[in-house]
Amino acid sequence: MKNEDHASRQQLEERVTYCEHLADTLNGVISDLQTRVLLLEHQNRKLLTEMQQQQDASSALGITNEKPPHY
Repeated sequence: MKNEDHASRQQLEERVTYCEHLADTLNGVISDLQTRVLLLEHQNRKLLTEMQQQQDASSALGITNEKPPHY
């Protein structure tokens, strides 16, 4: 009986250790993904700002976004 309890306890400890390792690994993955998402959001905002500035500049010069006459 004592041997069975010891084996059962050891299996539970191994499972807990595995779960802790898995949680740490997943936390690292989530942290990396969050960093990438923040970088992509920053790049997207920058591109949108640049695009808006180009549209404003073309509007100020009287350039419209019309289709050429052959369309």
